[in-house]
Amino acid sequence: VAAAAHPADAALLAAVHAELHDTACAALAPRLALPLALPQERGGVLLLGARRSGRGFDRDDVALLRTLADQTAVAVQN
Repeated sequence: VAAAAHPADAALLAAVHAELHDTACAALAPRLALPLALPQERGGVLLLGARRSGRGFDRDDVALLRTLADQTAVAVQN
């Protein structure tokens, strides 16, 4: 994973990095990791690969993707 979406997600990034070395997800070469945060726990991680355009993820992209991750976490919880 190239980057966590937020500096507070650095521990998540380290955990994802370790997991990727042990799973088939490594072949996906994720570029961004977003936590699926549930109250009192982590519900999972949304991994995104490189953009087709080759551009990196900007602030607006990350804001939209974080909203998607938050809504996904709520759907998973329900």
